[in-house]
Amino acid sequence: MQKIKLSYLFVLVVSASLLSSCTEYYKIQKSDDYDLKYKKSVVYYQDGKYTKAITLLEELINILRGTAKGEDAHYYLASAYYDNNDFIMGGYYFRSFASSFPKSERLEEAEFKSAYSYYLDSPRHNLDQATTNQAISALQLFVSRYPESSKVEEASKLTKELFGKLEFKSYNNAKLYYDLSDYKAARVALKNSIKQYPQSKYREELIYYTVRSYYLYANKSVLQKQKERFVEAKRECKLYLAEYANGEFAKEVKNLNKKINNNLENLQIKAEN
Repeated sequence: MQKIKLSYLFVLVVSASLLSSCTEYYKIQKSDDYDLKYKKSVVYYQDGKYTKAITLLEELINILRGTAKGEDAHYYLASAYYDNNDFIMGGYYFRSFASSFPKSERLEEAEFKSAYSYYLDSPRHNLDQATTNQAISALQLFVSRYPESSKVEEASKLTKELFGKLEFKSYNNAKLYYDLSDYKAARVALKNSIKQYPQSKYREELIYYTVRSYYLYANKSVLQKQKERFVEAKRECKLYLAEYANGEFAKEVKNLNKKINNNLENLQIKAEN
């Protein structure tokens, strides 16, 4: 019985404390004492109560604009969103901060966190990569503006990772046409991927599937078009072997080249007869 009473008392104390806290926050929120609001918003931010801090600071950044506390309020708002893992809004307010306070000592930090927010918001490779491109641009701009920053190495590493994601998406999208046996479209998509990312780690595979796409497209073509298309496929074989003479797919490409030659010889015999 004594334990039950103590538990009940504990619940009452906690409930009273929470009610008091909510009442205090409600009064602060409705108050016209902006100095008090600012002080409490900083306390809320420092205590990790980001939602409460954000609610107060959203109002304060306009009211305090042009005052001594204006810059701090804007910075805390951006940081509260960022630390609360809302990187879209955090990035937005860090960009807004950089634009509003271009001479701030926090400018470098704001621009890096803005770029990093884009990075964190970058989606999986199979989704639209607009945010990934924004992240790359922002990180590259950061490096160009702050070449001596301690964050340059990290920014460069993140940029490389994002480029890798774009390369993989391009490779995947191009190969999809091949997997669907749409060899006409595959030829174009694979070559575009190579052109867009000439240093891609998937380059050899892209060229190999280009060879196969040209060969299979020629093989499935009407008789009148086969000679022209087998000649194109032979050219693609040469391009692969010139770059990857000892490559992973070199043996198979050589075999394809032999098949192409045989097809061309047979077409020539038919034409002569």
